[in-house]
Amino acid sequence: ISDRQLTGMPVSGHGTHQVLLLPPCNVMPLATLRRALELARGGATVLFQDRLPGDVSGLAQLEQRRAEFAQLVQSLRLPPAKSGENGKVQSVRFGRGKVLVGPLKPALTAAGVTRETLFDHPGLMCIRRRADSGTTYFVANRGDTPFDGWLPLARTAKSVVVLDPLTGQTGTTSVRRGKTSPIEARVQLRPGDALVLRESAARKLNGPVWKWWQADGRSEPLSGEWQVSFIDGGPELPAPFKTDQLASWTQLGDANAQRFAGPARYVIRFDAPTNAPAPGVYELDLGKVCQSARVRLNGVDLGTLFTPPFRVAAVRLAPTNNLLEVEVTNTDANRIRDLDRRGVQWKSYHDINFVNLDYRPFDASNWPLADAGLLGPVTLTPVTAVQP
Repeated sequence: ISDRQLTGMPVSGHGTHQVLLLPPCNVMPLATLRRALELARGGATVLFQDRLPGDVSGLAQLEQRRAEFAQLVQSLRLPPAKSGENGKVQSVRFGRGKVLVGPLKPALTAAGVTRETLFDHPGLMCIRRRADSGTTYFVANRGDTPFDGWLPLARTAKSVVVLDPLTGQTGTTSVRRGKTSPIEARVQLRPGDALVLRESAARKLNGPVWKWWQADGRSEPLSGEWQVSFIDGGPELPAPFKTDQLASWTQLGDANAQRFAGPARYVIRFDAPTNAPAPGVYELDLGKVCQSARVRLNGVDLGTLFTPPFRVAAVRLAPTNNLLEVEVTNTDANRIRDLDRRGVQWKSYHDINFVNLDYRPFDASNWPLADAGLLGPVTLTPVTAVQP
């Protein structure tokens, strides 16, 4: 937060914030130091990283402000650092709160701040938000290796609910006491996956149990004839076509397909592979998609996928005559390319110049055709539920 926000914070005991962390600095506004110590006196924990500030900022009424600044620092009565104690955290009670001075990580530990150790796993990142009913995590795997195991979380909880933001499915996952964190939740995250985890700190929740899947057989390509029809968009709807080899619709369709922007529906009927163990649950992998796909299987909406990996569990697969519908929407790149090639004035910008990266007039007429549609390969892999 800024100095102005800090000076406007009410002194209300411990409040909702656990620690006020002040980065190392040589000079600090007098009002900032005054408010930080007022917060500590009211019950907050204030942490000065590495050292206390050495002087006030600015030159106006310098001697007067320096005198008050020194008086505030002396009021802390920090124990003097002994020889060989460089890097040790100094801590002192101050009113109803306390003040700490020292290196960041040990000082945060001394202040009782629990570290999110999930960041130790390569590629994992999270955004955390706290509410009265619990803490919500948005967790994503931006690495190259899958995560399949117990995810440490730095918050206590009796239950953890999983939400897949692509499919909208929810369920509770297993929770246990953590080794390096308050709890651990059972999670699977493949490269590109993202999940929302919602903790329930007050009570244990009853409801559907989230199922984690693992491959239980080889992947089988989904073969057959695809019927492709264009739903909406422009400048004109391309003619529908059929194909048994998936590729960009700019290659398979007519001339209008090369300049089309909008959604197209891919439809195929197929029988389930024979290599699945009971009860015949599969993972549907769409392969390469340009750029987003809404998936329906036998009339049931399985979700909208807009980022790799384009995979979803097909838990309602029938032995024969399954109907798969994939509604794919591309970007506007080919449409913009066509407009500039035909000299159509489409840039409605009256107060600025519309330029490219080289700060020259924007012109997409020389752009190569961008791939569009369902490129595949589409595969089915038998899966079974993983036991925690």
